[in-house]
Amino acid sequence: MTILGDLLRDSARHWGVTLRAARWVFWLPVLATVIVLALRVNQDVFRWLLEEDGPVEWLSVLAFLGAGIVAIRIAVQRAGANHTWQAQLFAGVAFIMVFSAGEEISWAQRLFGWETPAEL
Repeated sequence: MTILGDLLRDSARHWGVTLRAARWVFWLPVLATVIVLALRVNQDVFRWLLEEDGPVEWLSVLAFLGAGIVAIRIAVQRAGANHTWQAQLFAGVAFIMVFSAGEEISWAQRLFGWETPAEL
């Protein structure tokens, strides 16, 4: 096996995840970086990806929500193990992640019609 394969297998074992998950965690950011760099050649597609309510923004929302869900699960697990301060810490992280997801999709503007003041 290759050195990278051995490192991924060791990391998966160390972190208690499957080798498949370790590969996704490693290769997904690499792939995303290559795609974004390639798209710099075509400015129209690049702008479309990064525009307001575009694919990158919605992927950010999904990432924030995913992190929030994971943080909630960890908080519950830590509370069950009587590690109160760790449970509170992860509950705080979960709140911040869910709030960040809402902020990313401008929830206050969409729900309440609030707009950014002209001065800003």
